[in-house]
Amino acid sequence: MTSAFSIEPGSGNLCVGEARFAPYQTRAEIEPQITHLVERSRDHGNGYAWLYLHGLSFGGHPAIVSLCFQDWNKPAGA
Repeated sequence: MTSAFSIEPGSGNLCVGEARFAPYQTRAEIEPQITHLVERSRDHGNGYAWLYLHGLSFGGHPAIVSLCFQDWNKPAGA
């Protein structure tokens, strides 16, 4: 089963199925709501981490989305 993925033009919110995410939300806030779509994740250890989502559709077409998160408490390059 696929979940629809869209972007709200006015707010920039990401919509994944019934869930809506605003810009600058943390990984900890988002990941529990989409855990069923996370194929893999990668933490670079420098303040940046990625979630790779599968099982999505965008405009009726199959889609894969990668979400990047920056830990603002950990400086890039640290």
